[in-house]
Amino acid sequence: MNDSDLDLGEVVDLKGEFASVELQTKDACHSCGARFVCRPNDSGKRILNVRNTLNAKVGDKVLIDQLGSNQLKLASMQYGLPLLGFFISMLVANQFISSSVLGVPNEIVLFIIGIVVLLIFGYITNIWSRRKALKKFYVFEMKEVKS
Repeated sequence: MNDSDLDLGEVVDLKGEFASVELQTKDACHSCGARFVCRPNDSGKRILNVRNTLNAKVGDKVLIDQLGSNQLKLASMQYGLPLLGFFISMLVANQFISSSVLGVPNEIVLFIIGIVVLLIFGYITNIWSRRKALKKFYVFEMKEVKS
């Protein structure tokens, strides 16, 4: 891995074992699965709370890397659980709905049920992601202090 794969940030605050690191916003940020952990603050700046494993000081420039395993857990939960709920709800509902309901074809009813369950699971995973962002769920780590 080279330095271009890492994000450069500046330590702006220290709180116990954590450092608040301000990063530049990139185009890929809008579609990133970790955007709930790494979200812009009120001023529009991306601030990460990262464990200060390198004993960085306020004003130090640090290279930040994503932890692949936690990123995979986050993406699986955010996208996989709602999709799984969609498919399972359609399969289960198909066992009970075999003809049209109120004149609506059963395929449309099954699809609507699947979409409703997808939205419910999406809301649940949104809450889960926000709670994880407040706890010790590390998606990023300090790799190097730049001088």
